[in-house]
Amino acid sequence: MFFKVRLGNKDAYLLFVFEHKSSPEKDVSIQLLRYMIRKWEVVRQNMQATKDKLPVIIPLVIYHGDRSWNVGLKLSDLLETIPSVVKRHIPDYEYLLHDLSQLSEDEIKGSVKVQLFVEVLKAAFVRDIMQQMPRILTLSRELDLLEPGNSYDGVLFLYLANTNASFDFDKAVAIDRRLKTGKEDVIMNAAEQLIEKGIEIGEVRGIEKGILKTARKMLEKGMQIDDVVKFTELSKDELSKLH
Repeated sequence: MFFKVRLGNKDAYLLFVFEHKSSPEKDVSIQLLRYMIRKWEVVRQNMQATKDKLPVIIPLVIYHGDRSWNVGLKLSDLLETIPSVVKRHIPDYEYLLHDLSQLSEDEIKGSVKVQLFVEVLKAAFVRDIMQQMPRILTLSRELDLLEPGNSYDGVLFLYLANTNASFDFDKAVAIDRRLKTGKEDVIMNAAEQLIEKGIEIGEVRGIEKGILKTARKMLEKGMQIDDVVKFTELSKDELSKLH
């Protein structure tokens, strides 16, 4: 995600990468470099002929896993030890890191919306997410007062339920009732959406399993692979795995 900013009196870009994994990704500096090069290539193609300087890109990683970030911030941290005689010829850079997992409640600043967003990201991978729910529900209620009718709640609860196995809808409702944040209907609606999604996935997987079972029986009875392909619409590679 790129944002155009002014650096001095020149255009520059902030490159945001949200690292949604539960533990640090060691190759993120390669990923960032790839994004930067692609951006520069696009900018170069659209540049005026009289302009020969590319804009500065500042890479920033937003991380919210359950472990502190323990990966080097430089591209060179991924390389073997670089002899000093060639060091100046090896490309290198250092990205900025914002580790949300290490922020305390007092350190999370900004608008209510920003605080809610950061708290939800922090909660995604914690061991007991329900300990975070009072804070999340309280902020969500505050946001309702500031932005009546906003639709963030359902998305946030679905996100938490999908990313954290310790999320419990019944406990979330109990906390809501205790704090009187008025989120019970939203929480239960998110639970219903998740159940419906699970049923749809289960039905699809059931159909796929039935097709594979049928294909296996057809092959066992000596049917030609081409005929089985036509009947089941499976590929020959998929059928070969059934032997």
